[in-house]
Order: sequence, then structure tokens, then C-alpha cells
Amino acid sequence: QLKKDIISSLENLTKEDKIKTIEGELRFLQNEWENVGTTRQEDWEAIKNRYWDLVKELYGKIRDFYDTRREESIQNLNLKEKLIEKLNISIEKPCDSHKHWEKQTQTVLNIQKEWKNIGFGPKEENEKLWKEFRTICDAFFNRKRDY
Repeated sequence: QLKKDIISSLENLTKEDKIKTIEGELRFLQNEWENVGTTRQEDWEAIKNRYWDLVKELYGKIRDFYDTRREESIQNLNLKEKLIEKLNISIEKPCDSHKHWEKQTQTVLNIQKEWKNIGFGPKEENEKLWKEFRTICDAFFNRKRDY
């Protein structure tokens, strides 16, 4: 009966949307499964198969979540690289008037807003792109201040 209760909990867990909850509960339930004693031989195959089907389903859900997250982070990096290109193109023309500086400043601020709305990428690459982006923005605002 204890193993059937664990299976019931696993079935309920398949309806959960929060991955962290699934991961924690799944680990807990797997430990419980191991700690529960033996079952009758005639019931064992059906119970064992149902248990492993649910465990595989939950691990598949976890894997799918992280695969999707990795894909999104790579897309975020690509978007950030395009923003850096856009920023470089938008500030390459030298400013010769106050009005032109204001226009370019607004463009840079809008690009910065876009950057903030893009999610994170893989940590190392994300940090490298952020430093590059910050350097370009800082250089622009230093030139504006000097003007």
C-alpha cells in the first residue's frame, strides 16, 4: 500500500507545473520508494512498471524544461549580439549638433531598454556580451559629455 501511495503522489506530481517542485518532490518520493519494504511478488511487476513509467515521465518533463531554457538562452545571446550591432551602427555617425546628440541618446536609451527586456544567456557568454555592450554605451556617453 505504501508503494501505491507513492505512485499516487507521483501521478499528482505529473500535474505540477513548477519544475523546482517536481525535482524536489521526485527526489523525495524516490527515496521513500527505496525505504519502503518489499511487496508481494504477484503485485511487484505492475507496481514497479507503473512507478518507473511515472518517474521517466517526470524526468522527461524536467529535461524538456531545461532543453527549452537552453534554447531560449542561446536565442537571447543572438538577440543581444544583434543589439550590439544595432548600437554600433546607430552611433557610428559623428554628432555635430545638440539636436543630433539628443536623437542618438534616445536611440541608445531605447536599445538599452531592449537589452533589459531580453532574458539571460549562458553565463560566460552573457557576461562577455554585457561588458562589450556597456563599453560601447559608456564610450558614447563619454563622447556626449565631452561635447
